Amino acid sequence: MSKIKVDFKDLDYVENINDLIMLKDLEKGTKAIKKKGEVYLDRYFKEDSKKYALRSKKAVFKNFFSTILWNTSSLLFRKSPEIDFVKKFSDFFENVNGEGDSLQSFMHLLAKNAIRDGLSYIWVDNEKIEGTLTKTATVQPVFKNIERADVFSKRFEVVNGRKILTQFVFRTFIEEDIDGFATQSSEIYVVLNIGSGKVYKKNKREFELIDSWENSLDYIPIVPVYSKKTGFFEADLALLDIAYANIKHYNKLSDLDHITYMTNAPILALYNFNTEGKDNVVIGSNNALLFEDKQSGGAEYIQPNGNGTKDLKDFIADLETYITKMSIDLITKDSFKTATEAKLREKRSSLFLVEIAESLETAINRALEIAEDFAGIKYNATVKLNKDFEDLKLDANTIDKLIKLKSENMISLETLWDALNKGEVLKLLDYEKEKLLIKEEQSNLIM
Repeated sequence: MSKIKVDFKDLDYVENINDLIMLKDLEKGTKAIKKKGEVYLDRYFKEDSKKYALRSKKAVFKNFFSTILWNTSSLLFRKSPEIDFVKKFSDFFENVNGEGDSLQSFMHLLAKNAIRDGLSYIWVDNEKIEGTLTKTATVQPVFKNIERADVFSKRFEVVNGRKILTQFVFRTFIEEDIDGFATQSSEIYVVLNIGSGKVYKKNKREFELIDSWENSLDYIPIVPVYSKKTGFFEADLALLDIAYANIKHYNKLSDLDHITYMTNAPILALYNFNTEGKDNVVIGSNNALLFEDKQSGGAEYIQPNGNGTKDLKDFIADLETYITKMSIDLITKDSFKTATEAKLREKRSSLFLVEIAESLETAINRALEIAEDFAGIKYNATVKLNKDFEDLKLDANTIDKLIKLKSENMISLETLWDALNKGEVLKLLDYEKEKLLIKEEQSNLIM
């Protein structure tokens, strides 16, 4: 039995893991955000645990991030990708990950995760790792999406002036039988090297080797997909500012709820009331307050000044506009002062989408080549994605107008994104439906 420590974390993991976890929590939505408590919802100074728990329970999380993520990724597939393959290999292309997903469905998932994390990976394996964990060279290849947050470390070497990947360590899960009646998910660690691979399972503080294999490949079958590439296996987090703004929005909505509650509750004020010898004051239908002089003493209910509520509502509205503007800035064409300047940059508009499409197309075709190496056959397949985003027709000035309509509650966020997805100038016909959508969106903004 071989044991070795395999949980070394490289710089990319250490620097980005907390943000990557936040991005995934935001995608999951309310349950994931509320489960983390003070990680995402700040506790007030001197707020006790009971009051915080009550405020946290009532807090509303309005998920802009997930909507933006899915809408942005869907823009990549406004036109279906061209997937050319021989019909006799249909079984592979209709189930590329061994879990029933077609190549196109797998590409959707991969694109979404790459946009969310800045970088995601395809692992080309030659058998599902779930189950027996054995390796044979005759089984059908499978594609697995390895998320950036699960990659512990990477090692590189420079060979003939070219940087190559020499080790890739990541975490994944397998389902194990329990007494033949149930299964449990177990965490395992895969270490890929050129020409070999090993699988470890954590056993207390050690890592137990449970499987290993060798292959004839002179490279590691890992392919990166980027959304904001900064280097070889390196990328920024394109949606990070939007994520932090969404968390701030979550906190400010809770602040508004709290302030509204406080200012809506009248407070009893007592004037020149003699409290000597009294531990407390009881007010009710069978009790009375005694004052010597109506002019010098008395009691009344007063309404606290809630002027700050309007300022907070305005801040929240501005924050929502800011989030929307940031999300659309990712995919819009730039505004230019002159026609010449616009012409020079025409082909570079929607660069974010173009770069993702090019990276995804390159990665999928490379993964197909690796699959051929594993299977020992030629699929002779090609994948081509649409990269012509010029037909979106919506320049920055037009989109600024749409955002203004949204900020003034003239259109809903759903309608705004629908216009972007269709690449059309807005043609609003059903005003009553639009009013209902806007009302639904505003229901989370406590007035």
